[in-house]
Amino acid sequence: MSKRRHTTAAVTLLLMVAALITGAAHAAEGPCAGLRVTGSGSSAQLACTHGVDRFDAPAFSAYGRVERAPSGTRGAYEEVTTPPGIPCYTRGPFVHVFYAYRPGRPNRLAVRAPLIREAVAQADLVYQTSAARAGATRHVRWLTKGCALVITPVATRYTATSVSGIRSQLQATHRIGRHEKGLVFVDDPRPFGCFGIGELQPDSRASTRVNRNNKATMIAAIDQGCITSVSWSQNGGGIVAAHELGHTLGAVQPDAPHSNHSGHCVDEWDVMCYDDGSHRKLVYLCGPKAEGQGNPLDRLLDCHQDTYFNPKPAKGSYLAKHWNLANSSWLSSAIPTRWDVLSRPTVSIVPPADGLVVGAQVVHVHTDASVSTVELFANDADLGAASRVGPLPDGSLDFTATVPTVADSFGSGGYPVGTVLALTARATDAIGRPTTSAAVTATVASPVVALTAPADRSIVPGPYATTWSATATPAGSRAIVSVALELRDPSYTVSTVVTDSTPVDGWGGPLDLSPYVADYGVELSAVATDSSGSTVRSPWSFVTLQ
Repeated sequence: MSKRRHTTAAVTLLLMVAALITGAAHAAEGPCAGLRVTGSGSSAQLACTHGVDRFDAPAFSAYGRVERAPSGTRGAYEEVTTPPGIPCYTRGPFVHVFYAYRPGRPNRLAVRAPLIREAVAQADLVYQTSAARAGATRHVRWLTKGCALVITPVATRYTATSVSGIRSQLQATHRIGRHEKGLVFVDDPRPFGCFGIGELQPDSRASTRVNRNNKATMIAAIDQGCITSVSWSQNGGGIVAAHELGHTLGAVQPDAPHSNHSGHCVDEWDVMCYDDGSHRKLVYLCGPKAEGQGNPLDRLLDCHQDTYFNPKPAKGSYLAKHWNLANSSWLSSAIPTRWDVLSRPTVSIVPPADGLVVGAQVVHVHTDASVSTVELFANDADLGAASRVGPLPDGSLDFTATVPTVADSFGSGGYPVGTVLALTARATDAIGRPTTSAAVTATVASPVVALTAPADRSIVPGPYATTWSATATPAGSRAIVSVALELRDPSYTVSTVVTDSTPVDGWGGPLDLSPYVADYGVELSAVATDSSGSTVRSPWSFVTLQ
């Protein structure tokens, strides 16, 4: 669980949210000893919870293949990853995902579903990556249909803090099965931020047959602030989902090593450990305090593998003799054979002709119709946003961007001739889901262009009429289609004076510099354009007018 920042505003908000839990009180004894009693829910099941978990902005990207964040918005918590997806299992018991909204307000499941799926996939990845530390497999048994995640909409007057009320309603309406856990994403219009809460039974018995956490239907609820964007759905919703689901599976028991006796642990860094106001001092056994959320173990379960989760506990250890989440019936040790794969845009780069990038090379990028932005990269250097040209006949989109292989008019940028560039494009759809294209390799080549007249440092006397000429040689099998003469005045404004597209005796022609006599001197450069649309310019030549 990402840690709270205890500012006055954050603490005030947390207390306001906590106060919404009906009848919330710490039980000194009984089935909810050390936890909060939130009501009985169904007549057969007492409801216990640890209280509200508030989540602040995470400090680094989640596990999976990290995509580059959009240019200008890249922040430590804004990275978006591509997890494997949501595993599909045919045998339960299952974790049933719900979308809850207020009666009388719109059902926005169609909008929220992609964000919920991102959170669920990230939560599953937390469990599997945690198990992989011990050389094991553990995936959540999500309820799916036809290998597609089931997200059941439900209208409820209960907020995310009222987990017993939500569970009672789902049980009374038979929305949740007797052998299901519920993960509920609550679309609440009130601005509480990102928080979650989960039910938990204090029961550390090792047996999967008798432990109440392995038998009871329990609910974990997550507020809409955790799924406001794809990055928040993964880094907020996904981590909160893993944390709150961990409670419903039985973490953290009060007699466990490093327990704070209130449902969490104190040995940082860990998904289930943080300062929850229980006044138990945190200890930093899995990395120094200064590492903060930058410690990758902060995204995993049980950093010391001795408190609540270890697929292969040592003989005689606490987890070998007490409740161990890795043994939960809601987790599978089987490697998934089918996946509900997360939706991502499609993007590809059209390879430049002859495998060459020449001058100011225009590159075409094709995407599916969902894409809203495209960025082009050369050897991982961001070349900026591509421009949408328009739809193609097959319905896909065409974007173009320029690879500036030669230095600009001020001498910056460019690549030496012969440089091999790996070109990639990053496409992002309307809700922020990214895809990076396969790399296309191209070699920097350059047509040769030279301004032969007027010569550098030459003088053009009045009436300032003269001729200009240039030579141009193409790269590869391309052809030079035009040579333009450009002028840069003392204010560094560049303009095209004349363009020659039909050379007879070489490139060039008459040149009238009389409009520029007041400047006393100008700079001239020849710009050649080849058959692919790429351009290259000659060095600037200074001409004095007198």
